[in-house]
Amino acid sequence: MKVVVDTNIIISSLIASHGYVAQVMEACRDEVVQLILAKPQLVEIGKVLHRPKIQKYLRWDDASISSYIHNLSTFADVVPGTLSVEVTEDPTDNMLFAAAIEGGAQYIISGDHGHVLKIGVYRGIQTITPKEFVQTVFAYEQ
Repeated sequence: MKVVVDTNIIISSLIASHGYVAQVMEACRDEVVQLILAKPQLVEIGKVLHRPKIQKYLRWDDASISSYIHNLSTFADVVPGTLSVEVTEDPTDNMLFAAAIEGGAQYIISGDHGHVLKIGVYRGIQTITPKEFVQTVFAYEQ
């Protein structure tokens, strides 16, 4: 199974090392599911990790952030992220849908109720929360 994980979930899993977001990322790291990321999302993750609000929790230097992004790219299938789609009014959220199409993902796992989750299904790709994914989809696949 292939999934795109929204940046908000990736960052949340670093701050809260337990719960549904952590379980999603653990399944990706262990390659129980295949993580699909777009190259522009890796850049976005780096920018978000540098934000003072996030640094308050993580206190990572540039080398630690670079190392984390490199680690992500070792177990993720990184796609170009160049496909142009207009699914939501937020271009960074459109990037998730583009990555899902390019990588053949079945799910986009997100916590963004305002843009991503309200889409429901787009071109056969289901948007789903971490809790829904762990309790239903992932539990079923196990």
